[in-house]
Amino acid sequence: MAYRFPPDWLEELRQRADIVQVVSGYVNLKQTGTRFVGLCPFHNETAPSFSVDSQKQLYYCFGCKAGGTVFDFIKDIEHLKFQEAVTYLADRVNMPLPEMANDNEYYERRSKRERIYLANKAAALIYHKTLWEPEGAKVLEYFKSRGLDDRTITMFGLGAAPNNNILISHLKNEGFNESELLEANLISNKKGKYFDVFRNRALFPIIDLYGNVLGFGGRALNDSLPKYLNTSETLAFNKRKTVYAANLLRKQKGLNRVLLVEGYMDVIALTQYGLNGVVATLGTALTKEQAQLMGRFAPEIHICFDGDDAGQNAIDKAIKIFDDAKITTRILVVPDKMDPDDYIRKFGKDKFNAIKTMNTITYRVKRAKKGLDMSVDEVRVNYAKKCSEILAELDDPVEIESQIKNIMIETGFSREVLLAQIAVEKPGIHKAFIKKEIDKKRTISKNTTKDIDIPAAEQLLLAVLMSKKLPFDTFDENLFSSELLKNTFKEIQNNKSAALILDETTKEEDLTVLNRIFATVVPDEVNELMQMAQDCVIKIKRQKLSDELKKMQENLNNLPQEKQVEEMYKATKILEQLKKLT
Repeated sequence: MAYRFPPDWLEELRQRADIVQVVSGYVNLKQTGTRFVGLCPFHNETAPSFSVDSQKQLYYCFGCKAGGTVFDFIKDIEHLKFQEAVTYLADRVNMPLPEMANDNEYYERRSKRERIYLANKAAALIYHKTLWEPEGAKVLEYFKSRGLDDRTITMFGLGAAPNNNILISHLKNEGFNESELLEANLISNKKGKYFDVFRNRALFPIIDLYGNVLGFGGRALNDSLPKYLNTSETLAFNKRKTVYAANLLRKQKGLNRVLLVEGYMDVIALTQYGLNGVVATLGTALTKEQAQLMGRFAPEIHICFDGDDAGQNAIDKAIKIFDDAKITTRILVVPDKMDPDDYIRKFGKDKFNAIKTMNTITYRVKRAKKGLDMSVDEVRVNYAKKCSEILAELDDPVEIESQIKNIMIETGFSREVLLAQIAVEKPGIHKAFIKKEIDKKRTISKNTTKDIDIPAAEQLLLAVLMSKKLPFDTFDENLFSSELLKNTFKEIQNNKSAALILDETTKEEDLTVLNRIFATVVPDEVNELMQMAQDCVIKIKRQKLSDELKKMQENLNNLPQEKQVEEMYKATKILEQLKKLT
């Protein structure tokens, strides 16, 4: 595994970020000896098959086969890349990144960012408390008029900002100064006087993946103020890099899609009705960073923007962002140009779930036909050309064929005419189809992960040797039939930890095997370990001799008479060796 972190620094971080403590933040673990067991966080189960080894600093699930180091655990549970997982853990144990170790400005920025998080959290609590008091009555009435119950209001931490400076005095009493509150964009300075930024508004806390309150979205309750007001960008908040309800997204396991909507109320209403994985952008057009963030949590993104023209135009732009990020996207168009919030409140969850999604090409082809009079020849020609431009972007011949059938029905043009028009937009498209399909099959064949066939005795012997309680000169790398186990034997012999071996393993199939081996439970007593190792050695040697004997028997009839006699003599010697190993 290639990374930019020095191995010694990584090893120190691994030791500081004890895997049992880290995993305990996500899984209720029960100790059994040096191991801790619990329900696997990566798949649904009723009996615990998830195990954490405190000595090896590894985890493994005997159910879904997930396993690895503390870095792997954070990477998978938090949906992060390896470098992001390392950075996350370093921040958690207050260990500076290598390039930041002597950067005073870094520590100053980090300190300011932490103070903003704390100020925002305190502000969120004040706003939420105010919602239930007389000063928040109008905002509470607004939320109730939108169909929200108390549980949902509490889940999203919704709040009320009254028409006064409620924050300044409260937060100063909690130890924050005006400079910090200005940094957090909670207050503003006008001619030397300080005012709350949010006044007379319904408030929506914007919370990141890790539970930090980044800022707020505020909705005015009268027409004298701008309808929406969001926290300006701060050291803690960059609205291009997060989405609304990211904190809930992180907690929801096994999502098959993320549903992207436009507004805070859409997210809240759909979530209240039982839909998971619902998020919204923060009052801006979709960004690349937001697309990548969503893509970490599900294999598909379903876009469900408002049904008006502005919403549909926003879909066109979002499709391009997701396509560039190589994220599969489908479109969900709410009937009658209704907002998702209004539709689900009127018709309910089942009817909302019954709305069929379409892939982005189907959506664009349908959208190209909107408002056209297909009885006019010139209109049909222009529509066919527009559709051909769209289809020319595709590399999938099956999808093109499927779309052409629909366009033939709409326009009356033949398949050959439409293919010819597509070829105008994309010369050589027919040859490209054939090449693409061949390349695709080769890639699938090349990338398919195969379970490596390694004898059980070899795997158990390596697990025993991983205890590092037995003398290595008693054993030999040639006991192992695969290069993977031979190399691993050498690394254990060189006193490498299981965690470090896994970090340096790049092939997915190799990681699967090694995770299984390192998770094997072996005795603590040296005598028991030695006996187990000796039994494994005998089984390995017997298997090798049996395989050799079988091969000789299969080839015997193909040999000349004099060679057969020689081979039969060798076979007799092998049988004698087998008897000694019984």
